[in-house]
Amino acid sequence: MGYDVVHLPDHLYAPAPFPMLTAVAMATEKLRIGTFVLNAGFYKPALLARDAVDLDLLSDGRLDLGLGAGYVQAEFEAAELPFPSAGSRNTPPLRHGPA
Repeated sequence: MGYDVVHLPDHLYAPAPFPMLTAVAMATEKLRIGTFVLNAGFYKPALLARDAVDLDLLSDGRLDLGLGAGYVQAEFEAAELPFPSAGSRNTPPLRHGPA
């Protein structure tokens, strides 16, 4: 069809990105898959890492994972999660390397 990549959003009103991207990966062989910006604040770091690694393995390394801190306060409230400041939303979920 001429497409090289499919990226999906991560918002509460959209389908969950990991199941949808898994379906796309299983239906294609070369198409890169990924998230625009995954709201890391909605996930426990170890579970997010597990899901990302598994999807990358299932897709033969075609996953492009975009991570962010989330910015839509109403989505945090709807998920019954606190909406901390932008700086604190970036740590610890997006911390790289040793603490």
